[in-house]
Amino acid sequence: MFQKIKKIVRKIQKETLTLLQPKKNPYTINIDENKVSDGAYKAAENIRGKHQPSLMIYGVTTRSGTNYIANLLALHQDIVASPNQVWEVPFLRHINHIMDFEDAYFRFENLSKNMKKHDFLALFGASFLSYLHSFVSPEKKMLVKEPNANYLFYFPIVFPNEELILVLRDGRDVVYSTLKSWPERDFKEVCQRWNDNARLMLQFYSKHKGNSAYMFVKYEDVVADPEKFITRVCEIYSLDLSKFQLGKVESMPVVGSSVASQDDGKVNWKNVDRPSDFNPVGRWQSWSAKEKRIFKQIAGQTLFDAGYCEDLNW
Repeated sequence: MFQKIKKIVRKIQKETLTLLQPKKNPYTINIDENKVSDGAYKAAENIRGKHQPSLMIYGVTTRSGTNYIANLLALHQDIVASPNQVWEVPFLRHINHIMDFEDAYFRFENLSKNMKKHDFLALFGASFLSYLHSFVSPEKKMLVKEPNANYLFYFPIVFPNEELILVLRDGRDVVYSTLKSWPERDFKEVCQRWNDNARLMLQFYSKHKGNSAYMFVKYEDVVADPEKFITRVCEIYSLDLSKFQLGKVESMPVVGSSVASQDDGKVNWKNVDRPSDFNPVGRWQSWSAKEKRIFKQIAGQTLFDAGYCEDLNW
């Protein structure tokens, strides 16, 4: 009963905040990248300095495997992950606030004749990365991660000089893991969130797949063959494969697992030894017929489009 009341209160709070502070649409895909001036891009490049391009991991939603992939890549001797212990970088998902600032600023027409709509996005993004780079040696590559695809279409504007790894995970396992971690969340809402973010990610990569700095992977493929993934990353981003500590892959600890990393029924973020039967793929198969039906209604088409099933007869 307490959990049910808590869920209702949480929903009311969310709806109230939405009415008081309506956000811009985080799934907007019609982004005009020409709304940044050449001067802003040049200044952004100067602000971030002459560092190597950052390697930025974006997961489709929370519970999409970004911890595992970041820890895997951190085994490379030239990669520095999570500088200054900034474990996640939720910068892009909150750029609506910077856009609100832009809207307010550009009301003063006499101050902005030679600026463009999204100059501040590029400048703010570069400033934040410059701060993180101050904790990384110039010869090293910085690695950061974010398990959220909101405002993903703004990535080329906010981070024009960086590299990107997009991580998609089977929505059924994402929903299973999310509810295992936070059982108070609503099943339908979690399904809808994965659907919206996954479709956004697929559309983004379809538009930018010709960009050699952008890479798309499925979490399940990385788990099945981490060495293949590592080799591909090294090839794409010109990293020396011999500096990757392949011998440590099998002994990597589990971090933040909804199954293996729990204290009193709650997820923790401590390193724990990998259980011998640890398998993060396919846990959704314990779902009831009702749960499967709800997911199919909300996200079945996206699951199919992402190549996770040949039909919906599962």
